[in-house]
Amino acid sequence: MAGQERRQSRRSPPGEFTFGFMEQYKQFQRDQAFLNNQREQLTSQHPEQWVAIYNEEVVAIAGSQEDLWAELGNKNISKNLIACDRMKMTPL
Repeated sequence: MAGQERRQSRRSPPGEFTFGFMEQYKQFQRDQAFLNNQREQLTSQHPEQWVAIYNEEVVAIAGSQEDLWAELGNKNISKNLIACDRMKMTPL
């Protein structure tokens, strides 16, 4: 019984994790929508570059995904919290 009590006491209070996760997920959805809505402009400004969006702002631009992750790390921004994509030029 004591082991069960210890395990239970380590858990987050009900709703705490869910609230934080849902807020992060909603922010990600807004950032993804921003990226999609601005794709044409971002592609013309940063062709063939990786672009990261956080809080509906461009926070990093790099030539490769690995360099993008490194730049985000330097800025202490988790790659799990951003929307990102490579701005691909499409043939006419």
